[in-house]
Amino acid sequence: MTRGYGDLTEKAADLVEEMWLEALERRGTATMLVVGDSMRPYILRGDRVVVSAVPDADGVRAGDVVLLRIEKALVVHRILRRIGAGRKLRFRQKGDATLESSVVGSDAVLAKVVRIEHQDGDARPVEPGWSSERLLLWAAVCTTDLLYRSGHLVKRKLRALPGVRPGGRLSGSIKRSMRRAQERFVEQLSSKVRPT
Repeated sequence: MTRGYGDLTEKAADLVEEMWLEALERRGTATMLVVGDSMRPYILRGDRVVVSAVPDADGVRAGDVVLLRIEKALVVHRILRRIGAGRKLRFRQKGDATLESSVVGSDAVLAKVVRIEHQDGDARPVEPGWSSERLLLWAAVCTTDLLYRSGHLVKRKLRALPGVRPGGRLSGSIKRSMRRAQERFVEQLSSKVRPT
């Protein structure tokens, strides 16, 4: 059986990623093109982000936008909160436009986003600390995460009641409603919230 181009393409992509990560480690900063939508409207597909290597994840704070390695993928997401300290330091992370969050170890944090270069030519540094708009956006992202996780908890409790049919995942309509509400809220903030 012969191998298809998929194997070759995957190996080439892995090699490019490895070279990019080596450059980040050597220089301390690197630029990458955003190819996903998980951080919209703050960061859009086609924007470029400049990242600065994080030698020690202890300096990463809630609200920081970071480059993570999750499984085999490089992902730019927002830190919702820190969990633990020292060797047991972990982070709850989430894309601004996604419903689900996850916890990652401190070793997953590779870099902080320090500059966003939008496609429209607007380029600004991402300053450390909190502006009122960034605080609102972080609160919105945390709230949608809490609502999403609470929905799963309520579903589990309901399934334990007699006469309630065990269900699978959150129904599509509930998930769509939550996503629309989150998108409306975040879109309202987006006119005010650009990296400042």
